[in-house]
Amino acid sequence: MAESRYIALFSSRVGEDLSLARTLSPTVEIHFSGCLLLSVPATYEEATLTRISELHIGSGKIFFAVASTRTAAFFVARHSSGTRIPIHQQARYLRAYPVELLQLWDREIGSDYLATLSRWGIRTFGQLADLPRQQLASRLGRLGESLQRLARGEDIRPLPHSPEPVRFEETCDLEWELDDLEPLSFILGDLLERLCRTLSSRGLATDQLTIILRLVSGVHFERSVPLAFPMSNRRVLLSLLRLKLQTDSPGEAVVRVQLKARPAQPQVVQYSLLESASANPEKISRTLARLTTLVGPEHAGIPHLPDTYRPDAFQVREFPLRFKTAEQPQSAAVNPNGNGSRPRLTLKRVRPPLEVRISTDQIVTCSGPWKSSGNWWQGEAQKTDDESYWRREEWDVELTTGKICRVFWDALEKQWLLEGFYD
Repeated sequence: MAESRYIALFSSRVGEDLSLARTLSPTVEIHFSGCLLLSVPATYEEATLTRISELHIGSGKIFFAVASTRTAAFFVARHSSGTRIPIHQQARYLRAYPVELLQLWDREIGSDYLATLSRWGIRTFGQLADLPRQQLASRLGRLGESLQRLARGEDIRPLPHSPEPVRFEETCDLEWELDDLEPLSFILGDLLERLCRTLSSRGLATDQLTIILRLVSGVHFERSVPLAFPMSNRRVLLSLLRLKLQTDSPGEAVVRVQLKARPAQPQVVQYSLLESASANPEKISRTLARLTTLVGPEHAGIPHLPDTYRPDAFQVREFPLRFKTAEQPQSAAVNPNGNGSRPRLTLKRVRPPLEVRISTDQIVTCSGPWKSSGNWWQGEAQKTDDESYWRREEWDVELTTGKICRVFWDALEKQWLLEGFYD
């Protein structure tokens, strides 16, 4: 087995350098100082250095060194860039380096340790390396022994394994332009097949798909498909993508297709033998997508009460990404009202409210008025909107027929309206 050599690289753009460094070596470490440490076989040392010079990693000046240990390569790159230390000769090359460089390798090496070495007359790596190991450890402890090993160019810990993170995305550059959904579906199906295979091989699913289309005009068309349940079923995902593109079409020919999946832990559901099985969450996602395509995204969702006292005001929000299991209701007391009071009446509303005329001889008794208004601060320009200014006076009225109803006076329209009957 070929002996390993270590290359230390210092540059100003570590983020971009990391992706390039992974093309040179499968084992890369990012030091906290910003140095990249690569491990390569000795037989590929020359080829790797040639490749580095061709890639021009980062921008500006690059500091590098090669040694048999990454510790020695690190110090040499900071002190004498461009040096290639022969195999197992790192201790001789480091002897003249000042001990202050030790602080650059480990955050635990504080100025107090260096001050102690200075009082002892230790100024260089060589002087520290020549000290008796047991006496140094008895005075400075474990860190003192580590300092001496660093001064000799030895690695005090193994190179950590840092594999490149897996990206759950697939891309296809088309040889010709596609302007129809059917041929595009074949491309999406192939990309989803590979994407789902990658997810399943790692025991993952996805809770959101993102499709990025590069159009013939150069515009990037990007849409996301949130899922109600983490899944990795290619057929279901393909149908959801098709429904999304039917609802929101790019409108131009496509020359490049890219799919991204946000990884998520799959949810395992254990069904009971004594209860009926719940609806398949994958079918729920497909049903919601079809409803959204049919009626439009602004008409499919969950009703939500806004922060207003306006009667019958509501908003439509998107369905949640997670469906929570409904909790069992707590057992009620003997009295369904829970407080021993009289049963409450339920108002059955009439939508929309009906114009009504009630004379005083039809009324047995009444309660009110309860006045309410809102959105007056929006001004006269907003009074034609659905969320516009409103003002009303509500009354509960008992009629001679025995019915109890709620009526209100619309102060803007100047008319009486029937809102509903009490049951």
